Amino acid sequence: MFPHRRDRLIETQEIREGLIDLLQLEECGILPLIAERNSSLGKVYAPSQKMLYELKFFVQIRDCHTQLQNKPSADPELLSLISQIYRIKKDNLAAEIWNGIYVSSEVEANFSRGEPPLDRIDDGSAANMLSNFTAIAQLSELLIDQNQWALPDKVNSIETLYEPLHRNRSGAKALKSILLLTHSMNEATQIIETRLKKRALCFNQKPSAKAQILKNVFYKFYIGEFQPYLAQSHRHAKNWIELNNLLFLNFEQAGLNVPKAMETYQLLVLSETAEGSLWFRYQSARKKHTQAWQKILKQCRMMPTNRD
Repeated sequence: MFPHRRDRLIETQEIREGLIDLLQLEECGILPLIAERNSSLGKVYAPSQKMLYELKFFVQIRDCHTQLQNKPSADPELLSLISQIYRIKKDNLAAEIWNGIYVSSEVEANFSRGEPPLDRIDDGSAANMLSNFTAIAQLSELLIDQNQWALPDKVNSIETLYEPLHRNRSGAKALKSILLLTHSMNEATQIIETRLKKRALCFNQKPSAKAQILKNVFYKFYIGEFQPYLAQSHRHAKNWIELNNLLFLNFEQAGLNVPKAMETYQLLVLSETAEGSLWFRYQSARKKHTQAWQKILKQCRMMPTNRD
């Protein structure tokens, strides 16, 4: 189960300044941002809005700090204040971006266990949602060199990228598809392996009447219907999982202590290598399922060829 919001949230240090100090900050041009944050709407920012505010604030306080350091006539008291605020905002930045992504309701919806699986017909919504999430996830790359980057050109429209995540929820649907496919393949594999333990389906590898029925099932349902859906689900789930694993890696490299509950979730669901994870169990089920079909089809020399 995806961790509760309180278990995903990383607390950050808030800055509370007196009126005189705020007036001093006018030189950095951040008074409008502070006023926005202290407004009635600013006090109830959604995680994505809070992240956007913090990104803007960080760039301005960072640049102001650099300018004052290079200004011989800079007021020492003001420089000390700016340095203090800059340090706090810099220390907070990774957590603010994390919260803006993984504490948002839109991203949370893409890990819900209550969503249905992907539709059999790919309408492109999953790829569109992933494209939007990729653009949001790229904000984590800003943590690599905090002293150099500028705000992305379309940062003010970043919130519009969240809407398809909430509407399509294809991440959760892809994970649900993988879960159901794993269960279905394990059941089918067990049926095939049980049959293989009995008398051979074909004598001298010559297809029997039952073997012909099996062949029809294989081509009509397995090749015709199951395989295309398996490939579609595999592609979308793998892309979703890989992108989230990359995000986790970016945050860890930035020195962020990822919440323990999210570390556990990543290990149990998103990990591609941890034995027992959702993806690992799916890969194992797919391999065994393929091998079971190969064994029973080879019995009757019915393995498909490039000409089939």
